[in-house]
Amino acid sequence: MFANYTINDIVGILLAFLISPIIYLTPGYFFAWLLNALDFRKRSVFVQVLIGIVLSNAISPILLFLVYRFYSAAIAIAFLSIIAIASVCVFVFSTIKTHPPIAVLHELKIYRVLALSGAAAWVIFCICFLTDWQFGNKLYFTSITYDYTTRVSIIDAITRTGSVPPVNPGYFPDHPVVLTYLYYFWYILGSVLDTAGGKFVSAYQALIVGVAYCGLSLAGAMALYLRLRNKGNIRTIWKSVFLSAQLFLVSGMDFLPVFCLFTTFQILFHNLPMEGRIEGWNMPIMSWMNAIAWVPNHVASAVACMTGLLLFQDGRKRGFKYKLNISLLIGACFASGLGLSVWVTLTFAIFWVVWMLVIAFQKLERMQLGWMMFSGLVGIVLAAPFLLDLFKGGNDSTISGLPVELYVRPFILTQFLAFLPDSMTPWFNLLFLPFNYYLELGFFAVVAVQWLRLRRKTGLWENPYYISEFLLVFVVIILMSFFRSTIIIINDWGIRGWLPLQFILIVWTLDLYSNYIEEQAGETKQISSIFNFKNLSPGLRLLLIIGVLTTMTEIIVDRSWTLLIDSGVAGSPHEVGPDFQIGARTYYARMAYEYANENLPENTIYQNNPTRSLDRPSGLYGTHQMVFSDRSVYGVSQAEIITMTGRISPIFLINYWDWGQIDILCKQNNIDVLVINDLDPIWNSLPMLEKIRKPIYKNDFYTLMACGNFVNK
Repeated sequence: MFANYTINDIVGILLAFLISPIIYLTPGYFFAWLLNALDFRKRSVFVQVLIGIVLSNAISPILLFLVYRFYSAAIAIAFLSIIAIASVCVFVFSTIKTHPPIAVLHELKIYRVLALSGAAAWVIFCICFLTDWQFGNKLYFTSITYDYTTRVSIIDAITRTGSVPPVNPGYFPDHPVVLTYLYYFWYILGSVLDTAGGKFVSAYQALIVGVAYCGLSLAGAMALYLRLRNKGNIRTIWKSVFLSAQLFLVSGMDFLPVFCLFTTFQILFHNLPMEGRIEGWNMPIMSWMNAIAWVPNHVASAVACMTGLLLFQDGRKRGFKYKLNISLLIGACFASGLGLSVWVTLTFAIFWVVWMLVIAFQKLERMQLGWMMFSGLVGIVLAAPFLLDLFKGGNDSTISGLPVELYVRPFILTQFLAFLPDSMTPWFNLLFLPFNYYLELGFFAVVAVQWLRLRRKTGLWENPYYISEFLLVFVVIILMSFFRSTIIIINDWGIRGWLPLQFILIVWTLDLYSNYIEEQAGETKQISSIFNFKNLSPGLRLLLIIGVLTTMTEIIVDRSWTLLIDSGVAGSPHEVGPDFQIGARTYYARMAYEYANENLPENTIYQNNPTRSLDRPSGLYGTHQMVFSDRSVYGVSQAEIITMTGRISPIFLINYWDWGQIDILCKQNNIDVLVINDLDPIWNSLPMLEKIRKPIYKNDFYTLMACGNFVNK
C-alpha cells in the first residue's frame, strides 16, 4: 500500500464503490423489476437505476438483517451476488429489447449529464470531506469522528464476528455481549462491504461509501417524489429536481448565533466553543448536510419511510395484485426504517395512524385503510426479530418505564432565566417556541407558513399528497414540541424526528415557486438557481443566504476542527486532545493500530486507558475487541461503567516498576494487549518495564505491550 494514509483511504473507498452496487443498487433494481414498482419496466434506464438506489436503501437493510440474523455473512453475500447477477441479466435483456425514440434521448441527454455530474461531485466531496488528511507525519480527522468512533467499531465488530445483533466491541465482562439495545441495520450494510472488500476495504472506508449513498438515495427519493406528485412536462420536473438538490444546502439561522459565539470566545478567551459541532448552541434541527454526515442511519430511515409513502401514493388507484405486491414492499420499507432509526420510524408510524384516522372519515378513501394496515403489519412481522431483541434491553437497570416523556422543547434563552422558579421554565419555553423554530428552520419556517396559507384557499383536503404532507408536518411539530426521549441524556427523538418534515418543506418550497420553474423549463442548458426564485422578497433572500452560510460553516468547521486546534485558532485543551499535537498523535496512533491489525491474532483483546473519553483512534483504526471503552456503552448501566473503569484504569494511571500487578489486572480482566500513549501516566514507567518485557510495537506516541496470559503466546 501507499505510504500516505489519505491516498490509501481514497484507493480503498474507490474499490469499495466498485463493490457497492450489490448492496446499494441491485437489490432495489431487481425487486422493482420483479414487482414492476413505480412502473419500473416502462421507465428509462436512467430512472430505473435511480429507483434501484432509492429502493435498495429502503429494503436492503431488512433483507440483510434477516439473512444475517438467521444464517450467516457468507449466505448474505451469496444472496446479494445472485440478485446482482439477476439484475445484470434483466438490465441486458431490457436494454436490447427497448429502443426509445432518438428525439427523446437527445432532449434528456443534457439533464442526465448534469445529474450524473452532480452525483459524481457529491461522491468526490464525501471522499475529500470525510477521509483523514495527512500532512507529513500528521493526520487530521474531522470532528464528525465523535460519532464515527462508534459507527466504525460496530461495523468492524459485525465483520469480525459475523454476528447480528453485533457483539459490543467496547464491553467484555468476561464474555461477549451483544448490542440489542441499538438500531444497527445501517452497520450491517457497511459490514457487508467491509467483508466483501477483504483486506483492501476497511470499516472506516465502507462507512464513507455508505454516507455517499445515503446522500444519493435522499436526492433520488426527492426526484421520484416530485416526478410522481407533480404531473408536468419532463423539463419542469428536471428543473425541480435540480432546484431541490440546491435546497438541501439550505439550513436554519445557526450561522448568526454561532458567529457571535465564536467571535466572542476568540476575543475573550482565545478559544472556540462547542468542539466543532456548531449546532450545539441550541437543541438542533439538523441541516441535511450535518444529518447525512453525522447520522446517516437516521437519514436513511427517513428516506425509507418516505419511499414507503411514495409507493403507497402511487398505488392508490391500482388493481388488487399491484397493491398486494406494493404493500409488501412498503412493509419492507417500514421494517428497514425501524432498524435504521427507531425514533424516525416511530414518528412516521404515529403519522401513519393519524392519516388512517383521517381517511376513515373520507368515504371515497376508506378502501385504503385495509392496505395501510396490511403494510404496517408486514413491517411489524419482518422487524419482529429485531423488536424482540430490542425489548430484551441491555444491562442498564436504571432504564424503566416508558422511553418518552412530556416536556416543552427548550430554548437556549431560558437558561438565562435561572432566577425564576422551575415551574415557570416550560411556560417560557412555550412562549419562545415560534422564535425557536424560526431560528432553527429559517427560510423553511417562512415557506411552511406561506404554503399553508396558500393551500387553505386552494383545496388542501382534495389532494391526497397535500393531505398526507400536511398531516406529517402537523404530527412532527406536535411530537417534537411536547415529547422527548429519555433513554440517553441527548433527546434523540427531538433531534432525529424532524427529518420527514424537512423533506416535505423542500417540496413545499418548489410548490411556491412553481411559476419560476415553469418559466425556466425551456432553458435546458442552464441550471436554475434558488436565489433567482421569482417574487423572492429581500427578507426571504436574506434567510436563504444565511441558510447556505450555515451549511458552509458546518462543512468548514467539521472538516478543519482538528487543524484549527493544532494551529492554535481553536485553542486548547479540547475534547479531542489536551495540547497542539493532535495531528502527530493521530498519525502515530493509526500506525500502532494498523500494525496490530496486520500482525496480531483476530481474537486478541485490547485495552486502552478507559478514563479517556471517546478515544477516536481506537474506534476508527482498531479492529479488535476491547474489555471496556465508552465508544459503545449502549445498554450498560452507569454503575457497571464505573465498576469497569475502576477495575481497569489503575493499569494506566499508576507508575510501575515491574509487571507483577499489571499482569494480575490483565488476567482478571481478560486483557491481552495494552495500548498505551504518551498521555497515560504509565508512559513514564515504560523505560523500566521495557527492560523486563519488550514492546510488541512502539513509536513516538504509542506503544503496544503484551500482558497477562498473552505474554506466553
